[in-house]
Amino acid sequence: MANIYASDKRSKHLPLKNLSSDGFTIIETLISIVLLAITLTGGISIYFYSDRVVTLMGHKKMAAEIANSRMEELRELDYSVFSSTYDPTNSPFEDSVMVGGISATRKITTAHSNPSGYMEVKVNVSWTEAGLTQPRDFEITTFIVP
Repeated sequence: MANIYASDKRSKHLPLKNLSSDGFTIIETLISIVLLAITLTGGISIYFYSDRVVTLMGHKKMAAEIANSRMEELRELDYSVFSSTYDPTNSPFEDSVMVGGISATRKITTAHSNPSGYMEVKVNVSWTEAGLTQPRDFEITTFIVP
């Protein structure tokens, strides 16, 4: 019986089982939460930034299509009809268009290129996106030959 008591005394002084292998400590959990929050914040900001860029690119594409379609109509006109209808002294000609649900202005400006007689024609589409103060615009230029 003495041996039993002796073993009990020894078992009380044996090192405890390694607790770190059983689960996470509070510090490890907090560090992983902080790292996860930092990662998610970066991911979410990238998502919103890329969403704005995709929206802007869509608006620019629509503005380019609007400007190109108008420019193609202008290129089809004969120079004499074009120069009398789109006289540079009355330039610019404006009309309203929609760019991705946003109201926009399309301007046609003309200028005679002296001495060659070519007429410079610019079609500009300008719109203001939500949350911005400066307007965005897309412009193309061509020359009409007499």
